[in-house]
Amino acid sequence: MDSKLINCCFRRIVRKNFCLIKFKVRVTLCKRCRPDLFSNLNPREQIIKKTTDFLINNYSCELSLEDIAKRVYASPFYLQRIFKEEMKMSPAQFLTTKRMEAAKELIMHTSLSITAIAYEVGFKSSSHFSTLFRKSVGLSPSDYRLVQKQQSSSVQY
Repeated sequence: MDSKLINCCFRRIVRKNFCLIKFKVRVTLCKRCRPDLFSNLNPREQIIKKTTDFLINNYSCELSLEDIAKRVYASPFYLQRIFKEEMKMSPAQFLTTKRMEAAKELIMHTSLSITAIAYEVGFKSSSHFSTLFRKSVGLSPSDYRLVQKQQSSSVQY
């Protein structure tokens, strides 16, 4: 028996008995029949959501704007423009922010070296990582680790 994928609106048009006898029918739902199953986001918001989800899940990879744009099916220029309008930062700034958040977690909860952490969160150079970390946090990564250890040891007692 052949398996046939049909749209739910098409199923209404075709006689039910004919479809069920001749084919094993799998019905896909459409926006018209079940709007509650589909996103209420407009296309721009969908691109922004796909982009942020992709960046959050892949922050440790080497990513360019072109790679991200291909992934969300948009042009790099359009993605840059709408992302900046909606998020008030560029995709690169968002990516750096996520990398810094991940680096802070690794610095606080692991004993990895700063260089290993830099490579783990997606930076090519530990010196570039240290510079950006100092700009965003106000402390060097090693000083941040010392401060966090002192705070956690004072809280425990």
